[in-house]
Amino acid sequence: MAPNLAGELKLADLDLRWGRMDEAERLGRRALKRAPNECATHTLLARVLTEQSRLDEAEIHWRKAEELSQDAGSINLDRAISLSAIGRFA
Repeated sequence: MAPNLAGELKLADLDLRWGRMDEAERLGRRALKRAPNECATHTLLARVLTEQSRLDEAEIHWRKAEELSQDAGSINLDRAISLSAIGRFA
């Protein structure tokens, strides 16, 4: 992963943790344009969209992240954590 991309994803993650969803989504979408085949970009955007309860959109990125990942279990764990954070346990 390119250093600038990694930094951008870290900033987006911080925005997500601080509840700044618009900025997290903006950075996530920008990262996705730069690196559409990077698992981390799809995972981050899926987390943001899940947090916003935009689950249909999030699912597209969860699936792409799983497809690109060498560790699908890790992606599924991230998905479960994100869903539980918004009260979705099924």
